Amino acid sequence: MFTMCTQVHLFTPRKMSPKNNQETNKRKGSEPFHKTLSDKFRQYVLTGHWEVGRLIPSEQELCDQFSTSRTTVRKALDRLINEGLISRKAGKGTWVKQYSPIQNPWRIRGTTTLEYPFPELITVEIYSNEVIAPDLTDPMIAGFGDKELLTRLKVNRHLQGTPLSLAYIYFKTKDAEQVLSEFNYDKDVYFYKVLERATHKQVVTMESTFDAIQAVGEVSDRLKIPQGTAILTLTRLMNGENGELLQAIKLHVRSDLQKIKLVADKEKVRE
Repeated sequence: MFTMCTQVHLFTPRKMSPKNNQETNKRKGSEPFHKTLSDKFRQYVLTGHWEVGRLIPSEQELCDQFSTSRTTVRKALDRLINEGLISRKAGKGTWVKQYSPIQNPWRIRGTTTLEYPFPELITVEIYSNEVIAPDLTDPMIAGFGDKELLTRLKVNRHLQGTPLSLAYIYFKTKDAEQVLSEFNYDKDVYFYKVLERATHKQVVTMESTFDAIQAVGEVSDRLKIPQGTAILTLTRLMNGENGELLQAIKLHVRSDLQKIKLVADKEKVRE
């Protein structure tokens, strides 16, 4: 398997202490939560959500926002300090530094990503609808926090009976209820568009990670391909205007039927 850039079980929700949560994270061998946080904080800086020269939220505010410990938040911020993106001074707080962008960076101009050539011929099958507890040890859904229940939809898309993709889609349960009540099986293909229509929230950023994996179990069964077939997996986080995670999706795609095209331009340096 190569990487280009979890199964969640139903159980009675209970709030885990930050300490126990991090220990569980280490036992499972998943990415440490402070690294997940530092990636999100870095995005806040590079996108201007945290403005240059302005104080960022206090460590306690970040602890409350992400339901984690001060130690975890401080480790995440320390990574950005080492990268020269932020600065901290005792008694005054932490602010975004004036940093120098990379010279002539490559910028993504546009993508053709899983756009179905004949959307009117696509049928959508929601074959599983589960309410699950939040899980801060899973980097894909950790951004939802641990204060609200989540809904996981399992979705097959077909083109005239041939399965194209299998998706595991996560929402906050209160949003999922509106999405499901609004979803039109005759017209709708993309769930985030229904989310925007139903909740009046807007997706402004999409963070995507691509993996090549071998299909096994439910994935190969649902896509109707032999066990061990190489497929493309897309993990995508869709965030709103205030950085709120609105939708997370793990999408398994038959590479024999769909391709992804990525176009990038070298940006001119402004004097």
